[in-house]
Amino acid sequence: MAGFLLRFSRNDLPRYLFVVIWMTINVILFFTTYMNYRTSKKYAYLGVIIKGGLPVARGAAMVLNFNCVLVLLSMCRNIISFIRSSLNYSWCGRFVRLLDKNITFHKYSAYTICFFTIVHVCGHCFNLTNLTESFSQDDVSRLEQRLSQLDDPWLNPVRKPGLDPVTLLFKTVAGVSGLIMTLALILMVSSATELIRRSYFEIFWFTHHLFVVFFACLVIHGTGGLLRYQTNVDEHDPEICMDVKLWENHAHPCYLIRPQFTAPGALTWKFVVAPLILYLLERLLRIYRSFQEVKILKVIKHPSKVMEIQMKKQGFRCEAGQYIFLKCPKISRMEWHPFTLTSAPEECYFSLHIRDAGDWTNSLHKEFELADSGMNNVRDCPRLAVDGPFGTSSANVMKYDVIMCIGAGIGVTPFASILKSVWYQHNQGVVDLKVKKVFFFWICRDTNAFEWFTDFLKHLEIQMAEINKPGFVDYNIYLTGWDNKLARQTAMHQGTEDNITHLDARTKYGRPKWNDIFKSIASSHKGTEIGVFFCGPSGLSHVLHKMSNQYSNPLTGVKFCYNKENF
Repeated sequence: MAGFLLRFSRNDLPRYLFVVIWMTINVILFFTTYMNYRTSKKYAYLGVIIKGGLPVARGAAMVLNFNCVLVLLSMCRNIISFIRSSLNYSWCGRFVRLLDKNITFHKYSAYTICFFTIVHVCGHCFNLTNLTESFSQDDVSRLEQRLSQLDDPWLNPVRKPGLDPVTLLFKTVAGVSGLIMTLALILMVSSATELIRRSYFEIFWFTHHLFVVFFACLVIHGTGGLLRYQTNVDEHDPEICMDVKLWENHAHPCYLIRPQFTAPGALTWKFVVAPLILYLLERLLRIYRSFQEVKILKVIKHPSKVMEIQMKKQGFRCEAGQYIFLKCPKISRMEWHPFTLTSAPEECYFSLHIRDAGDWTNSLHKEFELADSGMNNVRDCPRLAVDGPFGTSSANVMKYDVIMCIGAGIGVTPFASILKSVWYQHNQGVVDLKVKKVFFFWICRDTNAFEWFTDFLKHLEIQMAEINKPGFVDYNIYLTGWDNKLARQTAMHQGTEDNITHLDARTKYGRPKWNDIFKSIASSHKGTEIGVFFCGPSGLSHVLHKMSNQYSNPLTGVKFCYNKENF
């Protein structure tokens, strides 16, 4: 039990605690709003006409307001990066790591918005039907009929009999704005699916900017004043005056003092105005950065359709493992694409390794028109704009004694920056460097994927040997693809270097046996906090997360702290 609690608290407790708090707030907001509209005297007469749909619709609306705030704040990357860089990792490290889950919480909020949008729409469809029927049909109660036909002040927005609910919907601000919001939400959510986002990023990018339309309609959605509440419940108590006969007694207060009604006014803008201002400042900062000069120093063609761009920008400061957004105005003046930095903070430039893997990256490769020599005349390169850098979980890599860096395919790019930075700090003799051991894992399907990165690994291997620390980085490279030709080459190779990567460390074939790997590292590093950093597919991420929990042991003092790249 103690082991389970340790594992849970180390990797999952902050996230689950945040989710529980978030869900609790949602539940409280829904039920307090529901009970307010269900039991409050000022909504008693409105409830007679609309019946049970009003509390449900208004409870859902309150949850929507709250989550629309979160869905914006979770995308304020500059604010998040500033917070994580300002907090002291030593005393709030677990909660700093929550900031790495901003994309996850963004999705949670979006799913909640989708669900409660359905609840809200269904509730108001029920309400709209009741409003039209209470004015038009004769089989309603006398009180309901009397309330519906009040003229000045009116309570029922339906002012003539026989009106179709759909016709009424398209004649109101709330109906038209609600319809536009719902359509925008459907397009945003459907284009954000993994398949479209990975394969057709441009579609995801442009449709996701429908959030501008969504929030504009959200702000004006409640300005129509369709639903009203009673303002004079002290003079005309609805609990007493529910008996319509009292309205016909000329001497009774219920007849002498008629109920007065008014619209509550728009409420949503009070929730979203502050987040909208913060997000607007974020976008203005991005616009400012888009005009800053980015000097391209070198462009290098690597194997496997990978291009390296080395750049310089005044005032640019980064940490190992961070990422930036890149824009090429010649391709598109609107599109920004995220890329992990592959340079170290200690270098005089920053670099990206960009693989040709989509429409935009293919256009970028064509714009740079690399020669067969692999170099390009930088004076002919198109202008680039850079926004960032932004922090990720890898920014905490220097906080651990032992680190495991695990990359799958092109997901190795964050660790190029990390390994370089570790080497520079060791080479410069940084006194307070905490990292004492690095386990590097790289999993690829075919040999071509190794080509662009192995030169750097070989250089690092040689440099570590020169400073008498050959075992500081433990290379573990796995090739999951296999063919007979490669098998024969491997069997015939007798050199000291690996025939695929040309490293001293031999390439392993097949998938890593993570149980054995974690067990071995745990047994050799008792009493150590080990940082596990991963960039790659979600399926492997679940396995590594499970292994990190499973092999954290309070008896031996081993703690595996799992971190996944999200951007």
